[in-house]
Amino acid sequence: MKTCKRTGRGPYARAHPNYWLGVTAEDIPQGWMDDMIKRLFEELNREMIRIESKSRLMSDKPENVPACDRTEEAQDLRLRKLQRVQHMLRELTQMELQRKTVQDRKVTPDDDDPRAALERRLDERLAAIEALETAEKSGQE
Repeated sequence: MKTCKRTGRGPYARAHPNYWLGVTAEDIPQGWMDDMIKRLFEELNREMIRIESKSRLMSDKPENVPACDRTEEAQDLRLRKLQRVQHMLRELTQMELQRKTVQDRKVTPDDDDPRAALERRLDERLAAIEALETAEKSGQE
């Protein structure tokens, strides 16, 4: 199987499902994820508006609604669509919150981080020096 020199993945276009096999969250550029989440929220909003406007039309002027849209089946379909959109919105919101918490965790330094350890040691030494200077001043007075 041939692989792309730039990405190291198979010969699939990004739109093909196999392109995304084995891809981790770290492989996806941050800006792309932000754009996709924004687009998904916009699409869910449009779908909700369509469902709400059709329901409002049915309740306000039922005589203007085609007979095929007045059936119980059509109403059940709209209800299922609305539930699916709400479920997708909840999942998307939860994924976004999880992604934000992972990003926040990456920003905070670990205890194992050498820079943080050096900073702690310097702070301890500065505190010790300040304590000695304070003790010397109080002893001289």
